Amino acid sequence: MSDDSKLPKRIDRKTLFESKALNFYADNVLMPNGNSIDGFYFLDINFSAVAVIMERVNGDVLLERVARYPTQAVSWELPIGIIEADETMLQAAEREVYEETGYVTSDHEHIYAYHPMAGLSNMEVQVIYCKSHEQTGQINKDEVERIAWFSKAALLKLISNNDIKDGFSLTGLLLYLQRLR
Repeated sequence: MSDDSKLPKRIDRKTLFESKALNFYADNVLMPNGNSIDGFYFLDINFSAVAVIMERVNGDVLLERVARYPTQAVSWELPIGIIEADETMLQAAEREVYEETGYVTSDHEHIYAYHPMAGLSNMEVQVIYCKSHEQTGQINKDEVERIAWFSKAALLKLISNNDIKDGFSLTGLLLYLQRLR
């Protein structure tokens, strides 16, 4: 049980932007030490996401080559997507992998949950592990440039060369590699 007296409390809120997917606020927050912060920017994200580690029988992991508009960069990423309102995180992982790569998966396992921007946002990401099977669908060329399988050594090299730029992917891969130790 948490001690609510140690948590910051919202005193007032100014709405800067609201939509179905996200809201942006400037809050007046009372901190546990009694000080207040006026204009604490809070990004309220109305969905959670999955980052999916799909492993082959030989231990290789699938990554997608993705071009991202916000960062104006192309990099290797895990399959990532939003958990829809009518599905569980494991169903979202299965759907996202199939939609983006065409691969059928099984044995989905939740391995971690985290807040990637805890100082700014309430967004939560679920890291899911699964096993790959056959590719019965197509790569979604609107989202994914290409896909490739990487060994543990190749993943470590990508990370050490700073070639994984996406935080969801980097976190998921580091958790996966830590589990293998």
